[in-house]
Amino acid sequence: MAGRPPRLDAGPNAGREPVAEIIARFNAAAADFAALARAVAAAGRLDELWTDLLDDPPRTKTYGGAILHVVTHGMHTGASCCTCSVASACRTCRRGTS
Repeated sequence: MAGRPPRLDAGPNAGREPVAEIIARFNAAAADFAALARAVAAAGRLDELWTDLLDDPPRTKTYGGAILHVVTHGMHTGASCCTCSVASACRTCRRGTS
């Protein structure tokens, strides 16, 4: 979406990174995505088309649709965390517990 190569993996430790490293990568990607979403919205480009080259075959999408998809997917994933087997490790899930 931003017109630069995606960060596809964490290198040789992909799948075995410490939690702190995963959180750092997520925070960096989230900040980049938020900046892109704000810039697109501020420029009035939510209905503009872009080509998602990671789809096979590549597909054309609107910026607004892709942004909405990511935001709502994140909400679903966060809610799912509260019912998963690792809920005790999720700060959100521990709210109100001792």
